[in-house]
Amino acid sequence: MAQNLKLDYEPGQPLVLEHPTDGYSLFLFFPKTVYKNQVYTCKMYKVDPVNGQVLGESSAKIQLDGKDDSKVRVLTKQSQADVAFFAIENNDECTAYKLDWATLSVTKTDHRKPLEKQRFVSGVSNGERGTVIAYQNGKKEDFVLMYTFDESGQLKEHKFAVSKGDSENFDKIFKKFTAFSSSESYRPLMVTYGKEHDPEAASRRPKLYAGPQQVWMTFETEVANYQVMRLFTFDLEKDSVFVKKYTYGNGLRGEDIKGSSYIFDQKIFQVATTNSSLHIVIRSLADGAVLKQYNYDNDADKLTFANSPIFMPGRGSFGIEKEYESPKKFFRRFRAFKPSILVRKSGDDYLMCIGGFEEVNTGPSTMFGAPGAPMTMTGGSSYERVCSFYSAVNASTLEVSTNKYGRTLVDYYAESMFGKGNLSEENLLFIGQQHYNGHYDKSSDQYKINRIGDKN
Repeated sequence: MAQNLKLDYEPGQPLVLEHPTDGYSLFLFFPKTVYKNQVYTCKMYKVDPVNGQVLGESSAKIQLDGKDDSKVRVLTKQSQADVAFFAIENNDECTAYKLDWATLSVTKTDHRKPLEKQRFVSGVSNGERGTVIAYQNGKKEDFVLMYTFDESGQLKEHKFAVSKGDSENFDKIFKKFTAFSSSESYRPLMVTYGKEHDPEAASRRPKLYAGPQQVWMTFETEVANYQVMRLFTFDLEKDSVFVKKYTYGNGLRGEDIKGSSYIFDQKIFQVATTNSSLHIVIRSLADGAVLKQYNYDNDADKLTFANSPIFMPGRGSFGIEKEYESPKKFFRRFRAFKPSILVRKSGDDYLMCIGGFEEVNTGPSTMFGAPGAPMTMTGGSSYERVCSFYSAVNASTLEVSTNKYGRTLVDYYAESMFGKGNLSEENLLFIGQQHYNGHYDKSSDQYKINRIGDKN
C-alpha cells in the first residue's frame, strides 16, 4: 500500500479506526496545532488497507480550544460493528465522540473537565475496548481513574485507590508528560498489540495493556535490591486493583541485572540481561508459574537465541552499525542498553522483538578561541541509539523455533523514514496487521502512507 491523502492543513498523529469485520480503516486528521477556541473541520478518509483504495471521504466538525494548549491528543478508541467511539484531550479536558460507520458522521457523547488536582493522562485500547486514564492527587490518598464507554458513548468512571507505597511511583507514571519532561523511563508505553513499538518506548519501566475486562500494568523496579516486575491488574468490573511481584527466574541481584516484560496471550514474557548473559522467562499470567525458561551466556559458540540477524550500533561518534555473530562481542556491547521486549504471533511462533535503548551523553568540551583569548566550554548533548532483533518460540510447545526472520519491522521503519525528519515512533502505524509509516509532506499538502518491509 502506498497512499497519499490530500489535506489543506498540517495534521498531527492521525486517529486510525479499523472496522472490526468489514476490513477497512478510517483516518481522522486533527490539526497539528489549534490556535483558538473554535469549530475545526477535520478531514476523514475511508481506506482499504490491502490495496490502498480510498473508499470514501468526509469531514467532522469538532470544537477545539487552542487558547492555553495548542495540541490535540487522542486518548483511546473502540470499534464495534455499527459505531466506533474515541476520546481526545485538549486543554486538560476530555471529550468523547461516536462515529457512525454507515454515514461517517461524528457526534459528541460526553465531556469531562478535570476536578481539582486531577489530570487526564492517556489511554489504552485493544480495538474492542477503549479506556481513558486519569490521575488525581487527593488530600488523604491518590487515585487512578479509568473511564470506559457505555453503549451510548458516555464515559463510565472506575476509581482505584493508590496505596501509600505506590503513590510516589504512580505520581511519576501518571504525570502529564511534555516534550521537555525528564525521567522518560517513567512515561508509560500504552501497548498496541501486534505493533512493534520503538525500542526506546518499549524499554520504559511501565507498560499498560487493555484486556477484556481489565487493564494491566507491568512496572520494572527493585525490591530489597532485587530486580522484579510488579504486575498491577485493574479490574474494571469490581473496581479493584491487585498487585503481584515476579523476579526473572534466575535470582540475580538488582545491581547485576536489567529486565523488561510484556503481556501477551495470557502469558508474561520477560527478558533480562547481565554483563555476560541473557535470560528469557515465559510465565502464566493467571498464577505467575514459570512455563519455560532459557538462559544464554557468553561461553556459547554462536548466538543461538536469535532468529534474525543482530545489527548493533557502534560506540563511535557516528555509531556505525555492525552485524554481531559472536556472543562475547554481543554481550559486551548490549550491556550498555536498557532491554526491551515486545511479542506478537507469527504463524506458529511467538515472535519476540528483543531490543534495547541507549542514551549517549557527550558531555561538555573545551574550545580554543583567538590567540590570547580564554578557553570556552560548550555544553554537552545527548542522543539515542536503539537496536532490535527477533527471538522466536513455538506457540504450542514454547520450544525454540527453527524459523528464520529478517530484520525487525522497526528497523525497516527507521530506514524508510531516514531523512524525512520527525522520526518519532508516533509515525509508525499499525493497520490490518501490517506496519506502515505515515508522514505529512508539506510541499504537496499530502499525508503519505507506505507499507514497511515484508510481513513476518
